[in-house]
Amino acid sequence: MTYLIGIIIVGLFFLALHYLTELTKMQIVYTIIIILSILSLAVMYNQYKKQESQKMLDAVLKYKQGQTIKCDGKDVNSTNYSLSTGTYTFIGRKNTPNYAEMISCIYMSVSTKQEKINTLIKQLDIQEHIEQFSSFFSRDSSLYIEGDQELHFKYIKALDMLEFKAPPKVIDFFTLKNHLKKHGVLNFEQVYEIVKIVRYFRYFKNRNLDGIIGEFMSKFDIPQKFTEVEKYFTHDGKFEENLDENLFGLSTRIKEHRASMSSSLKRMMGSSKLAGYLVDTQVHFVNNEDCLLVRGGFNHVLKGAVVGRSSGGFFFVSPDSILKSKEKIRFIEQEREAISL
Repeated sequence: MTYLIGIIIVGLFFLALHYLTELTKMQIVYTIIIILSILSLAVMYNQYKKQESQKMLDAVLKYKQGQTIKCDGKDVNSTNYSLSTGTYTFIGRKNTPNYAEMISCIYMSVSTKQEKINTLIKQLDIQEHIEQFSSFFSRDSSLYIEGDQELHFKYIKALDMLEFKAPPKVIDFFTLKNHLKKHGVLNFEQVYEIVKIVRYFRYFKNRNLDGIIGEFMSKFDIPQKFTEVEKYFTHDGKFEENLDENLFGLSTRIKEHRASMSSSLKRMMGSSKLAGYLVDTQVHFVNNEDCLLVRGGFNHVLKGAVVGRSSGGFFFVSPDSILKSKEKIRFIEQEREAISL
């Protein structure tokens, strides 16, 4: 549409020169050619600037995603360079060989290695296999390892000879590293992500392995201060309540109320009046409620709330007799949550 409008304008300009000026035909043709050349150069320059701008934005995005960018013959990433978003300039970080070096984004060329790999995967029609394979990674990562491939292969062969438990799933550390570089404070969940990795390295280190794996693990030294931090986390990442007197007291009270509920439910299951309505003698946990599974007509002998139905048409009922204990537990859990925060 834009080009059509441009042609119309040029046509009108030609007519204006022909009828409103005393220029000869050749002079008019030369004038039109010059004007068209200027307009063409302007359009090409505009397209070039758009492509450069998009190229910079794409490169900055890849930089923020933790990828390495080839810039003026140098590898640029968030480890050795910081980014000035105001001027789109990379600045070498302190304590790196590139300290204080400045490189403009205009000289960037983004590596297409990942794009080539993605294209190859599609051509081989192995996307599903790659997705399944990637699910075994402890965190999101590329399929290839940067660096000395021969050395990496030696480590892979050495690990293949060992039996060891799978590493825990962890989040990507890109955000954590940037947060710490800005002297930010990590929250409880973020600290636990670091704890998981340290615990796994300690597991390997304590195996006293031989060979290159043993040599590699012997280089890790876990400071005693970190052990003091680690003891506040249970195996599944919860706060170790035994280290806090208030939380320990609240947990004890919750256990007492749960024991009271369990005893109450067992007494009901042993009741002769309820025996004819019970489907089984188990305590079911449905919709976060302790329930009994009973037949229809239970309301004649049992007061409670129906919280669900079984596939056989029976009722999951939470008795009113344990209502007071449940309310006390909820109140204590809210108090415990407030202390943890």
